[in-house]
Amino acid sequence: MKTFEVRLPYSILSPDTCFSQQDPEWTDLEKWIVRGKKIGMEVVLVPVLWKLVEGEGKASDHKEHYIHYNWHYYRSLINKIIENDLQVVVEFNFQMINNYEENFLCTLPDWLWGQLMCAHDEIKYLSQLKYVNKAGGSVQDAVSLWADHYVMPYYEELIQSFKKHFQDLAGSFTKFIISATPQGELSYPLNECSFPRRSMQCYSLTALEDWDNYVREKYKGYKEAGEAWEVEGIKDKESLLSYFKANDVLQGRTYFETAYGFDVTSWYNKSLCKHGNKLLHILQNTFSDAGFENTKLCIRGSIAYAEKNLKNTPHQLEVGAGSIAINKDMEISEAYQTSLGMIAEGIKDERLGIIIPTKSRTEYKTDSEYALKVKELLVFGEGNPISFYLENSSVEGINSHVIWDNAALWLLKNETLSGLIINNMKVLFDQLDTGSARLQELIKKVKFQDDYVERKQKSFRVMGPLHVKTHNPKRLLQDHDWLTVSRQLDRMRDIGVSAVSIDIWWGLVEGTQSNVFDWSYYDNMVKLIESKGLNWVPILSFHQAGGNVNDDFTQMIPLWIWGKIVEENPQLESIQDLQYVSETGDVSVEYVSLWADTYVMPYYERFMEAFKQRYKKYAWMTDEINISLGPAGELRYPSYNAHDWGDYPNRGTLQCYSRLAKEDFQRHIINMYGSLDYINEVWHTSYETAEQIPMPDADALFKNNSYATSRTGQDFFNWYNDSLAKHGNKIIRRAIAIFNDEFEKVPIGFKMPGIHWLISDPNQPRVAEITAGLIAPYPGIGATDRGEYEDMLKKIIDKDFKDRVVLHFTCLEKMNKDWEGYSRAEDLVMWFSNSAKKLGVQVMGENALYHELYGQSGWDQIEKALTRSNTSYSGITILRMQNLFSDNNFPIEKYAELINRLR
Repeated sequence: MKTFEVRLPYSILSPDTCFSQQDPEWTDLEKWIVRGKKIGMEVVLVPVLWKLVEGEGKASDHKEHYIHYNWHYYRSLINKIIENDLQVVVEFNFQMINNYEENFLCTLPDWLWGQLMCAHDEIKYLSQLKYVNKAGGSVQDAVSLWADHYVMPYYEELIQSFKKHFQDLAGSFTKFIISATPQGELSYPLNECSFPRRSMQCYSLTALEDWDNYVREKYKGYKEAGEAWEVEGIKDKESLLSYFKANDVLQGRTYFETAYGFDVTSWYNKSLCKHGNKLLHILQNTFSDAGFENTKLCIRGSIAYAEKNLKNTPHQLEVGAGSIAINKDMEISEAYQTSLGMIAEGIKDERLGIIIPTKSRTEYKTDSEYALKVKELLVFGEGNPISFYLENSSVEGINSHVIWDNAALWLLKNETLSGLIINNMKVLFDQLDTGSARLQELIKKVKFQDDYVERKQKSFRVMGPLHVKTHNPKRLLQDHDWLTVSRQLDRMRDIGVSAVSIDIWWGLVEGTQSNVFDWSYYDNMVKLIESKGLNWVPILSFHQAGGNVNDDFTQMIPLWIWGKIVEENPQLESIQDLQYVSETGDVSVEYVSLWADTYVMPYYERFMEAFKQRYKKYAWMTDEINISLGPAGELRYPSYNAHDWGDYPNRGTLQCYSRLAKEDFQRHIINMYGSLDYINEVWHTSYETAEQIPMPDADALFKNNSYATSRTGQDFFNWYNDSLAKHGNKIIRRAIAIFNDEFEKVPIGFKMPGIHWLISDPNQPRVAEITAGLIAPYPGIGATDRGEYEDMLKKIIDKDFKDRVVLHFTCLEKMNKDWEGYSRAEDLVMWFSNSAKKLGVQVMGENALYHELYGQSGWDQIEKALTRSNTSYSGITILRMQNLFSDNNFPIEKYAELINRLR
């Protein structure tokens, strides 16, 4: 049975409170307990701090001794927990507690250092009891493990005293944890002020003496050691220690590549592991009877596994922490197994527990590099009853849905993982929030796993800014603009957003010249997103920024692309061949015309490949790669963009009057009918050559609904629609082929717009969708769903890549408004959902504009779309992040509520 243990906050253990109150006040604790029990909490973790129990001097339980262990406060505290039918985990902390998040400090007992020196004449210097680095600096966080033989009797006596005073409650204790090393982890001290943060802490006289013993025991002599290491001049103890002090094996790759380095780190690692083993034996020897014999005995591993190493110094931080010793001929799995074996030696498997600390979503995420290390740890528990527990070492992220989702995956899919330790009770239950709700959900999942019905989780994302400098009135990118985005991302993470969509502007990255890429802006962006514990959705934006509704940033596509393609292809007459030309004769420079795909596709492919190589190390945090397929990043023609009529609502302008488009239409009609004679018969024309076949006159097509009733109109619009579908299919297929290897499990997305106006126009129904290329007309077309989008999606999405594609659709926030431009937005959202559902295609929703986010109706519409029976919408991306922030916080509060209700 997996367990969930909630740690008490250190604030409840304030030394002033503990020493001054004879009858402690437990109002806050009782409130937390009531709220915790309601969500299924059954176990509370109580930290026992050495100074609070033995703070006045070396204590004893003997009556005649003048100082006794003070368990009064803990007795009252544990009684209160047990009175509420909860079980207890006790953690013995023989190290300083310095918790920055709670602003809590509890040092070691003041008398300790002097007592040890007075009791042992051979201790001449205080540094003999401490961890000392190469520079001679020492820490007071904990007594050095090389002084264990002096201090461990103190640890054992305190724990024996606990047993004596709490033996009557033995059945209420499920687990004991012990720590006497800095940070409460089985690890050497952190070096906060230098790089690397993990440096050797073994330069005290006692440590150096132990190193000398290790060498003599292994090699029998100094000369033999020097020969094995290929180091000259090692002939006695003095030369050995002199060489040791002068050569820090963590500098460079000595620890990894040399026999000497491996010997040093093996001794360093063995010393730490044996220390942990001795601590566990204290627990096992003490709690072996009197009703305690079935409790778990636990020690906490080091967070070093989750720290980032430089590429050229593999596993340096784990080695510096003492967690492992490794060389170039060893696998990491062997190193971890060796360490765990030493820690566990002589401890009964069924009682042993290893706590794995985590500090962010990266450790939980099942495909991250950190997760692979955790899996190596868990392998040690396969085939035996050893227990492993995950623990959040920081309260940061306690309200993050991403962390809870991944924690659930770990618990449900790893039999060797026995539970979670959640830090802490005050953060969870002072105000009921996402963290407590998610803990309740997870407890139910695990406790009633056989009966629990798994619900597919919705995704909640935001669209990032078009560019960070949009936050600056001068449109000049400055540091404080990044700070603004940073604060916004913090808030997004807090409310449960899982990913941020970011436009990767082709013109910004490759704008200066062909095949010269500047990724600097996006390097900063992805690092910022990663640091916030969020995933990203890069949008490979082959379109122009600016010119669309609410655009606050302008970025052209690479200006060199037009001339370069024309220059390299003599058959092209002008750059207008590459552009959309409308029925009015206007041209669009937002996106290269789909009739020029043959010419521009190599440039798209090269950009995608360059992006892949640049950001493959971030594949683990890439929720999706979205591909821009047209203006505004949508699969459509620029039929209603500013370069033409621009007023809303209108039918839109046809965009197929370029030379390449005309030639393609002519080829299509000839292939379709097989001969000019047949065309003339059906169309009632008399063309003598294919070149005589004209582009239909737009006004004539829309007069008297000819677009839906005439044969010419239907043939034309079927070609118009098919051309757009083939364009989308072609680029999606190429993207799927390119994004393999590290990205092979990352979905490929694209967007289709919700063109909701003129749907119910009695004179020209659905005309705006038709000019945008989204649907093909037919006789009797009207404001009902007859599978038009299903037909379109079948053309775009082939069955062989259907499962990897994510389709995005806009206007989820809008309702039907026949009185306003004959809009049927809500119907359109439902039709699109139905079509995707029939084809088994995943759909993400999006709001078309931000205005509706400031009123309740917009959020009601979004929720309706996401929760409608049989909906295919798997989540929502809110456009844009900065639009959620207003003076009254209404939009962000509504989004937070939506996430908590629906995820």
